[in-house]
Amino acid sequence: MAKFPALFGAATALALTALGGTAQAEMSDASIEAYNRLADTANADKQQMQRELELMRAAPTTAEQCQHIENIRELGFDALASLNMMKQLASSSDDQSSYDSAQQAFEELESQLAKVRALRDQRCS
Repeated sequence: MAKFPALFGAATALALTALGGTAQAEMSDASIEAYNRLADTANADKQQMQRELELMRAAPTTAEQCQHIENIRELGFDALASLNMMKQLASSSDDQSSYDSAQQAFEELESQLAKVRALRDQRCS
């Protein structure tokens, strides 16, 4: 069984977990609802990324591992899109705290996706 590096650090999990309900009073009710829906989507993508990571580690062939790596990447890009929309909502509402939360999660996820890309380049080239 090949060893795989830890792709998702505790900081990423914490940042994404903390997203739910972080919209502040500066946002309108509709913006808060949209922000929180996007946070739920990002969190769901992150959870699915974790499941794909476990499946990748258990996959018996390199081809199967590579498919799980691609699934992780796609889910990560979806989560980044949600986080980017959250940043836009927070920015348009002048809600710095919500923006900062989304930005932190965005940066953490970008870093993790760089590790996924490196793993893909190493294992699937």
